[in-house]
Amino acid sequence: MKIPKLNTESHWISLSDMMTGLMIIFLFVAVSYMSKIQKTQKRTEELTEKYVNMRDSLRKDLQSVVNAVFKKEDALVGQDLTVKFTKPDLCFNLGEEWLLQSFKDDLYKFIPFFLDLINNPKYQNTIAEVRIEGHTDPSPAANLDPNPYIANVILSQKRATNVLIFLYNHPKFTELPEAKKERLRFLLNATGYSYGRAIDDERRFTFYTRQPLNPTASRRVEFKIVTTSEELVNDIANLKNK
Repeated sequence: MKIPKLNTESHWISLSDMMTGLMIIFLFVAVSYMSKIQKTQKRTEELTEKYVNMRDSLRKDLQSVVNAVFKKEDALVGQDLTVKFTKPDLCFNLGEEWLLQSFKDDLYKFIPFFLDLINNPKYQNTIAEVRIEGHTDPSPAANLDPNPYIANVILSQKRATNVLIFLYNHPKFTELPEAKKERLRFLLNATGYSYGRAIDDERRFTFYTRQPLNPTASRRVEFKIVTTSEELVNDIANLKNK
């Protein structure tokens, strides 16, 4: 009896066809995955560019506001969208929370431009918070608290609050429609930082520079615009999770 031979060639052809099919499937999966990655990367770049451009535009407009009110040597705008008042002896006397008259005069001129900027529809979805920051030097204020740092927390909070009160009493604010007042009440807040962020003669944080602090410059209030960077991060995270 003649034993039939196995068709090994047909067997290997079948296996080869199966492997080819699997490779094609893997190729399609890889191409699809790379396409998704490229789309996510492109969208991430678009969102980031949009955010950076809007922030740059906001900083440029903020600089225009400062230029409209102050001399170049009397105020500046930081990269972090902080308005820093640099006129000597501008803000407060030692150990006091009351605004000096010269500071009141400059704030009175500054506030209308500043509120117009915050209320600009262009920045409706860009501004997350407007922080009025109070700062002190390390001088003790035993009448407020035995601990010098805590005493200056209280003092810096009072300084920031008094600036906020001054803003709320400004005719520009009182004459706004209620809807805009409601938005500003949501955005605006006053925060005291004690002497934790004291500055040196170059108006840099002494925490970083380790240089002697400038007591007069450290007794200050600054306006800081906080942007919706968290929203950008969430948008990018949502893209990656899709």
